[in-house]
Parts: sequence; C-alpha cells; structure tokens
Amino acid sequence: MINHNLLIYDILDRKFSVNWGGNDWIVNFTEGDLYELANKLNESTTKYPIIWLQQGYSVRRDKMLQKTTLSGCRFYFITVSDATTRYKQRYEKTYNEFLYKILLKFDKTIDKTTGLSASLSDDIRTFPLNDIAQLSAAEKGEKIAIQDIWDAIELSTDIEISNECFPQFKINL
Repeated sequence: MINHNLLIYDILDRKFSVNWGGNDWIVNFTEGDLYELANKLNESTTKYPIIWLQQGYSVRRDKMLQKTTLSGCRFYFITVSDATTRYKQRYEKTYNEFLYKILLKFDKTIDKTTGLSASLSDDIRTFPLNDIAQLSAAEKGEKIAIQDIWDAIELSTDIEISNECFPQFKINL
C-alpha cells in the first residue's frame, strides 16, 4: 500500500509554472474540502493559481497487481478574478491564456510521471465568478468559506498509480 495523498502533493505542489502577463506563476496544490482550501489560501503568500483536489473520491487497491486507482477525482484549476470582467473576455484571457495552460501542464506532468496515468476520457467544466465555491458549499449545506472571486476549471477524472514505481511512498509495518 502507498500513501497516494503524499504522492500527489509531491508531483503537483509548486512543481511547474505558467507564464501569463509576462510573469511566471508557480502553481500551488492542495487536497481536501472547501475549508481546507480556504486555510491553504489564507496561509499562502502567493495564493493563486492553485490546483485543488476536492475530497470525496474513492480509492480502490488492487493488491495482486500492486495498483491504486483514485476514482471520481475532481481537480479544480483556480485563479483570482473580478466581478467586472465579462465572460467573453474571461474566456479569451484568463481561460485561454492561463487556466487552460495550467490544465495542459497538469496533463503533461501526469503523462511524464512513470507509474501514473489519468483517464483517457474525462469531463471539464468552467466556473466563472466563484460558482465553484458556491457549488461546493451548497452540496454540503455549508456557508461559503472563500470570499475571493474565482475563475476555475473542474477536471473530473480517474488516476491510476502503479505502486511499485513509488517505493518512497510505500507504507510499511
């Protein structure tokens, strides 16, 4: 058995950057519920962009094949925005020039990591104007913990891990 949580942090947290507006933006990562995300953002000196893996996915262990499958993962690619920018401008600038590039770097990172793969078919949704925080809170009956206005992409996918490729994350007795 491996600690897949630490593995994902090791692969994604501050491991790549995206150039936008003439600056290189290092991408942060966190996993958890909306409150964990809020705490991460409050503690960070550079909050955005961030990839958030929302808790609630299932983990299937195949002991014989030494594989771990994370099913129903919802990764959110988030950056700060404002309430005055129109959707068309958001899609032309924030999404096309920044968030989709983060998504492509995420894909490339997963693809180049031996022993890790994502679904060949997945679902993507866009969330302009902080709809994702409202959606996440509404699903749990919580108050919204995030006050920032976001533009975000949700990637729903499964992740398969070959345990033998990551001995440093193996849990031993």
